[in-house]
Amino acid sequence: MAPTREQWTARIYKRWGFQVPEVGRDQYLEFDEAQELLGLGSPGAVRSLLLHRHVEPCTIEGRLGVTRDSVEAELRWRQTAAFPARLRRLVGHVLHWLSF
Repeated sequence: MAPTREQWTARIYKRWGFQVPEVGRDQYLEFDEAQELLGLGSPGAVRSLLLHRHVEPCTIEGRLGVTRDSVEAELRWRQTAAFPARLRRLVGHVLHWLSF
């Protein structure tokens, strides 16, 4: 059976040596909840934010997710970031993508 997207993302984190803390239920958000909170259309958008370290990973009972604080910080950044900051982030993402 093929791994789920959550399992695939967890494998990437283990392979790249990221530390994923265990948190309480009040701090844990699943990818779908974070996607809805941020207003993102693509199912992989939160995973992309996670891999670019714009949101912080966490686990609860062995399930990978993101922290509520980091999603709220990302939402604030999206609402208040100036054009140069947005452009700098976009260029960084493109360069990161080209390096693979």
